[in-house]
Amino acid sequence: MSSRRSMTRDIHESIRLLLGKNTKILLKVPVKLELKGKENRILVFTPHRLFIVTAKVPARVDHNFHYLDIKGIESKAPNHINFNVDKSYSFRPNYEQLDHTNSASTFDRLLQVLSEAIRRIFPGVPIEHIIGKLEVTPADRIRHMVDWKPPDPKQVGPCGGFSAQYLCMCDYYGLPFREEVAWDVDTIYFSHDSHELCLQDFEHLDHRDLTCISKFNYEVSG
Repeated sequence: MSSRRSMTRDIHESIRLLLGKNTKILLKVPVKLELKGKENRILVFTPHRLFIVTAKVPARVDHNFHYLDIKGIESKAPNHINFNVDKSYSFRPNYEQLDHTNSASTFDRLLQVLSEAIRRIFPGVPIEHIIGKLEVTPADRIRHMVDWKPPDPKQVGPCGGFSAQYLCMCDYYGLPFREEVAWDVDTIYFSHDSHELCLQDFEHLDHRDLTCISKFNYEVSG
């Protein structure tokens, strides 16, 4: 249990227990958080949120933020990245815990996973409209993020991927995901080729539940 490999395995298991078995983990990245010095942390990417977790057992969440809260990302070198949210979070790779065969591209992989997660939620929206300011050098590192093209409707899902976006908004506001809402839009709206979301269809729900639905004040695509 004293070996580095055993400790790393214990940390990852502790993260799994911390976030819960129902939380899908897309990527875990050992990093150095730049404060007054450099502190070991692990960045954990899930479908909607980024968690900054302590690199020890038991694991603890230092900070977490929703992807919609990201105001900008800056990475002027492959070994540095900064997230601008409510404040700036600056990181360097933790080479002690990384596989040195791919450590040079660690943050590029991070950007790719983040981009793919956001595109799954908002397939028809240019990513800079979601994240905001992207300052990455050289620009080739984020070509996959900014080269936008209309998605294949067959891969998006009914009504422009409403369910994925509704789930995202529920997570953002900390409200429960209502299966009946997703079913109504994905099934009834879709079968009737309805393109306009009507809040009156959901007025039987609690007022708080309408918060997430009301964010879809644009037309849903059929």
